[in-house]
Amino acid sequence: MKLRPVTYHISNKAIARLTGAKESEDIPGKNDGEKIKYTGFLAQEVERAAIASDYDFSGYTKPANAEQFYTLRYAEFVVPLVKAVQDQQAIITSQQKQIDDLKKITSKMTMQLGLLTAKH
Repeated sequence: MKLRPVTYHISNKAIARLTGAKESEDIPGKNDGEKIKYTGFLAQEVERAAIASDYDFSGYTKPANAEQFYTLRYAEFVVPLVKAVQDQQAIITSQQKQIDDLKKITSKMTMQLGLLTAKH
């Protein structure tokens, strides 16, 4: 619940400026990736969420120096997501049983109330 999906565009110029790398020569299609709208998470927020949850998550890498970026490995999000769905399903199954039991009790009480009301 602590993760916030975002949409973004990649900027080759910004990456070169932030890393100090020299921009590559202009070639056809060089900036095609900048036209794509991506969806993902902010790695810093993933890190904060993992720390706040006391979860040792291997799906991000913190930069070792100022010329590097945080990175995310989205494939590593799958296992904790599957576990979360399994945990939720167990809760849902338990709650459904409680609902079914309460429906039976309510039905019996409604019938008893109907009998009592009919007698008076």
